[in-house]
Amino acid sequence: MDEDEIKNNTRREGMFLGMNALFTKPAQSIGPIIATIVLGAVGYVTDSDVQSAFTIFGIKVLLFAVPAVFATVALIFMRFYPIHGTVLQELKRDLELTHNSRLSGPKGGSTSKEEIADSRNGEYT
Repeated sequence: MDEDEIKNNTRREGMFLGMNALFTKPAQSIGPIIATIVLGAVGYVTDSDVQSAFTIFGIKVLLFAVPAVFATVALIFMRFYPIHGTVLQELKRDLELTHNSRLSGPKGGSTSKEEIADSRNGEYT
């Protein structure tokens, strides 16, 4: 959100959170449906004290392997999102410059991309 604020000179948390809800709410509904289908496929018997070995294995896969795969995919995506080190320091500096200029500028002011580029010695990404 901060990087977007610097690039577009406006805060858009509502839009980001709305898009997040657009994807997470259906996923929260689909997850239990998929789990129920998988439990049926591995032979889960409702109200039974004993389940088959295949059913127990299916439950373990559903509870451990599937989340591990999704967590691994998420970590791969996070690895390629470069908000750390120097990039993070520049982002913090640019954000502070943007906020300070809004406070001191006329009627809230704003910081242009050129002003941020000047603070980075001509580099703006």
